[in-house]
Amino acid sequence: MKLPDLCKQIEERFKEKVQVLLYVENDPAFRALLNKFLTQFNIDVVEAFSKEEIFINLEQEKFQILIILSKELKEGFSSLVFNIKTLAPESKILIILDFMILEYLYLLKVDFLDFFSWGVDDFIIKPFSLEEFKAKIFKLLKEYLMFKEIRKIEREDLITGVFNRKYFEEVIMEEAYRALRQKYPLVIFMISIDNFKWYNRHYGHQSGSKKF
Repeated sequence: MKLPDLCKQIEERFKEKVQVLLYVENDPAFRALLNKFLTQFNIDVVEAFSKEEIFINLEQEKFQILIILSKELKEGFSSLVFNIKTLAPESKILIILDFMILEYLYLLKVDFLDFFSWGVDDFIIKPFSLEEFKAKIFKLLKEYLMFKEIRKIEREDLITGVFNRKYFEEVIMEEAYRALRQKYPLVIFMISIDNFKWYNRHYGHQSGSKKF
C-alpha cells in the first residue's frame, strides 16, 4: 500500500480528511519544504507559528499527525506534549531532532526513551532523506488507522453499528468539558423504544437490528 492509498482509506473508512499540523521553529525554508512534500500526497498541511497556535488549531480541527521541531526538549517540551495529548489523544506526534542538538541532549541526560514516556509517538533526526520522512508518516498513519479500527470495535455494536454505552460515557465527558471550556450550551436528546425486547422475541433479533 502506498501513502496516498492509506490516506484515501482513512478518508473513506472514517470520513476524515488526513491533516498534518506542522510546527517548526526558526526555519521557514525547512518548514516550506515539508509542507510542499506532504501536500503532493493529498495531505492537508496547517502551519502553526507558536505553541499557542498549536492548541487553537487542535480545538478547531482534527489532525492525524503533529510534526514538531522545537528547541525546548526537557521540562517545557514534555508539558507541551502532555497538553497536546490531553487535547487530542488520537493524534500522533512526530518530533524532529537536529543532529547538532544530540550532544546537548546527552548533557541534559535526556534519553530517546524519555520522548516516548512523554507521549511522543516517533522521532526523526535531521538531516534525513524525504523517503525516510515519508516512511515515518506512513507508519504513523498506519498506527492511527489501526487504533481507529480498534476503537470502532470497542464503541459500536458489530451488527447495527449503533454506538454503545461505553462510547456514550466517554463522549459525554469530552463534550461536557469542551462546552465548559468554550462556554456554550450542551443539549442531550434521549430516545426510548417501548416494548423492544418483546419485538425482538416475536420478530427476531435481525428485525430488531433493522429497526435500530
